[in-house]
Amino acid sequence: MTSNAPKVRLLHLPRLALEGVLSNFDHLEPFELSTCSKRCKQIVESLKHGCTEIEVELFNGLTSVTVISGRNLKEYTRFHLSESPACGNHQFVTFNGRTVRMRKTRGTVCIYCSEGLTVKALVDHLVETFKVPIKTLKFFLHGFDDYRNFVQCFPKCDNLKIYRTWPEEDFTYLKEHVEHKHFYINGYLQ
Repeated sequence: MTSNAPKVRLLHLPRLALEGVLSNFDHLEPFELSTCSKRCKQIVESLKHGCTEIEVELFNGLTSVTVISGRNLKEYTRFHLSESPACGNHQFVTFNGRTVRMRKTRGTVCIYCSEGLTVKALVDHLVETFKVPIKTLKFFLHGFDDYRNFVQCFPKCDNLKIYRTWPEEDFTYLKEHVEHKHFYINGYLQ
């Protein structure tokens, strides 16, 4: 069934009308819009969206990036980046010049890519688009032997948190290569 209603040319709306429409977007839609084109990304960058910080969690085989908004009542959008997709419906989006599979479920975006899209590309896109810093960087190191490959992606954060037992030289390496204000080991401030 086709509609006879006129199509709305969203990007051609006057600035105030566009802001009114986009303010009704749910928490994930600004991200999706920002991946459509350079112009869409510029529009999302220019909006007040309420995002306050980004948290990155690095596991062996999975990366979770959380965009947090709100001062008192926190709202989260989590982005999980992994190589192998789970079953289910996926949509295809072009991100960082690569087409990747993406699936959305209640506040979570799962992005599946076998190559090309890096954790750094996703985090850089989110930092640029939402103009918020990486507040917390967490390394969960059980079986995570190539963690040093990720250190160069995140040269600065407020809170550097390390989980699991590691040799002292690994702690020293992280403390020397990631500029941070606070350093935690297994949840305890050092």
